[in-house]
Order: sequence, then structure tokens, then C-alpha cells
Amino acid sequence: MTTNPKQQCLQELKHALQLRGDAWRIASLATVDAAQSPQVRSVVLREVDTDAAEILIYTDKRSQKVLELAQHPHCSLLLWCPVRQQQLRMACQARFLAFAASHWQSIFGTHAVHDYATQSPPGETLADAVTFDLAKAEQNFCVIAFAVVEIDRLWLSKEGHRRQRIRADEVKEICP
Repeated sequence: MTTNPKQQCLQELKHALQLRGDAWRIASLATVDAAQSPQVRSVVLREVDTDAAEILIYTDKRSQKVLELAQHPHCSLLLWCPVRQQQLRMACQARFLAFAASHWQSIFGTHAVHDYATQSPPGETLADAVTFDLAKAEQNFCVIAFAVVEIDRLWLSKEGHRRQRIRADEVKEICP
């Protein structure tokens, strides 16, 4: 199967997700809130579908990022790897997966279930200690797919930085 330049870059990212502790497993997700203010937070990348050019994350559907992406699905993912000295900045379009059962099964029975079982929604002020309701964890679980539209890839080097703009059908060398 022939791959396009964007798929090739995403294939590298997919490989990185298989390496425990690889820096590219964590991304900064930038969204816009209801007041049109930028919001950035770290997310764990769970899966890369190179054919669809999509990246999946898991989150609590009660989180602010879900509300923000429902209103403004255009967003950015930013990854930095100090070992590679590379930055990936991806323009994306977010969508919510309607059927997340297979993804839920991948974490069911692990400690990760607790991430979706808090009585209070993420970001809510606590009056007391965090409490859990494991019976509600699955209904709070959400999978977001980020369709990667464009990748801005930057390599840092003492010999000179290099930067590319990558789309499905083209790669352009651009000024770093």
C-alpha cells in the first residue's frame, strides 16, 4: 500500500506510542473555550490510525475539553521530543466516537478505570476527598478522534534547524 507524506509522519508517531516512556505519547491539546480564550492541557495519545490520519485519546466526557471541542472542533495537538529534538504541531478536526466499547474493554479491569469514576466532574472544586463510583465509569468514558489536517514538523539542530509543512499530498520545506 502506498502511503502519503502525512501517513508516513503518523506512522513514526504510531511506532513511538509502542515505546514505553516515549515523549511523543503525551501531547498538548489546544482548544478554545466559550469565552474564546485559548485552553491548553496535556493528553495521552492512545492510538494512531495512519490510514484514516486520526489520533485517538480517552477522556472523561464531563471534562471542559469535551465541551470546548463540541463547540469548536478545530484544535491543535503539539508534541515535543527532546531525544529526537523534534516538534510536531498538528492542525486537527475533532470528533467523538459513538461506539467506544472496544476502547473501554482495553482499560476495563485496570487502574485507569478510576480516571472516569470520580463523583465530581474534572475541574470541579472539591469540598472533601475525591470519591469514586466505579459503576458510572463507563458512562463517563469518551474517545475523541482527531483527524490530522496538516502537520508542521520542526527539527532542531546545531547544524541548522529544519521545518516542513506536511499535508496528505505534499511536503513543503519552510523557514524554521
